[in-house]
This record gives sequence, structure tokens and C-alpha cells, in this order.
Amino acid sequence: MPVLNVPRGGTLEVEKQLLNILRRYVQDPGCDDPNARDGSGHGAIRDATETLAFTGDGQTVGFNLLPTENNSYPVVAVYDVTVNALPMLAGWDYNIAHGEKFGTPAARRARIAFTVAPADGQAITVKIRYGTYQVLLDNKSVALGSFINTGFSRGLMPLPKIQLQLESSTIERVGIGDNWDASVQMGAMWHEMMWRVTVMSLYAEECKELVNKVSSSIMKASHDNNYLIPIMNVDRIVNFDYDIDQKAFVQVVMVTCQCRELFG
Repeated sequence: MPVLNVPRGGTLEVEKQLLNILRRYVQDPGCDDPNARDGSGHGAIRDATETLAFTGDGQTVGFNLLPTENNSYPVVAVYDVTVNALPMLAGWDYNIAHGEKFGTPAARRARIAFTVAPADGQAITVKIRYGTYQVLLDNKSVALGSFINTGFSRGLMPLPKIQLQLESSTIERVGIGDNWDASVQMGAMWHEMMWRVTVMSLYAEECKELVNKVSSSIMKASHDNNYLIPIMNVDRIVNFDYDIDQKAFVQVVMVTCQCRELFG
């Protein structure tokens, strides 16, 4: 396969795709709140879904992804993209530029960019998940955006929350030689990664349920036509029980991924 037919992968693209998968399949159960008025133990739900529709003109490749709900937060996941009722592949048929969390309205805007402009009159549908603006009952915490994020635990985000972190990564050659395409001065290599998905909840039962949803979402996505991450698997689940520092029940799902990454 010519190197240009290999999607541009790597750590950053895999991280974005994993977040997209988790945010698509693992919905927010609502902020943990033992004092919730309805007695459910949960407060505000921090995200919502919407299907956006556009029409191609044969020239436009980029479209803004704007939720119709007022006071909505930036788009956190994009999926089920179709053109003329045909499903499109992320990283191959289109790419997503997620908006910033702060700044001007234009900076916060998410956009989808197709590699080929949809033909004139073709129907385009894009399903999005976006964060909603919620002020908790104590008037001290504001829940914004997805409860699934990258990096270390964000103290301002109420429980439950899920954190995605890169545990380790290794690089190896695609095959004998270095798969170098001299005509375009580029090559491809295998990038193997181990990701840590940390699930934290005020409730032990909810923590287990979210861990099951995380595992199920990864395994389900591994059977999709996932061009950016051709190999993806749940490796193991580690139970840390109750963490005094986090004041939460904690379990970790270890996920292995492998993709081809371009260099040159």
C-alpha cells in the first residue's frame, strides 16, 4: 500500500479517537449527589446529543458544528457521519477540529472537514454530543462539558468522572525495512500504546457499571470500521476500591491500541 493511503495516526489522533469512542457510548449518569431532591443520588446531566443536517454544494469541505441549545458547551464527540446516506470514515473521509474551551465564539466552535467536498445537493448528517451548562445545587461547582477527559483528575469536575491517560507507547517498523516511500519522502511505522482509563464515582455500584460501559464501548468500537485504530483491545481491569484522596471508588481499565503512523 502506498504510504499516502495510510491514515495519519499517532498518539494525538488515537487519544482523540478514544475520547470520541468513550464519549459516544458512555453517557453521563448525572453528577453524584447524595442530597439530590428526587432521591436518586444524582444531579444534573452534563451532556446531550443532537443530529445536525447540512447540504453539499460541490465546493464546501468544512461545516461548523453548532448545537441549537442555548448556553451549550463545545462539542465533545462527533460520530455517525453520513453523506448521501453513506457512512463516512473518520481520519479518511473527514477530520474533526474540536473547539477550544475558552476564547471567542469562533475559537470555541467545532468543525468537520471532508477530504472531498460533498456533491451539490447531497444530504449530510452529523451526530454530535455536546456539554450543557449546569450549576449544581450548592452553587459552588459548575459542571461544564463531558465528564470524560484526558490527563490527571480535574478537581473542579464533580463525580463521576473518567480520565484517559497514556500509560506507555512503543514504536516498531511496519515490516522488513522501514517502509519508506521515496517518491513522497514519507514512511509508516507501527505505534503500539497502552492507555489507562480511570473511572471514579461516589458510589461503588455506579463505578462498576461505568467500568462495564467503558469496556463494552472499547470492544464494540474495535469491531467498527475504525481506520485510525485498526487494533484495539481491553487488556485488564484493576480495582483500587475506595481512594481516600479522591474521596471516590476507583477502577482502572487498561486498553491496548495499535495504529500506523506516518513520518517524514
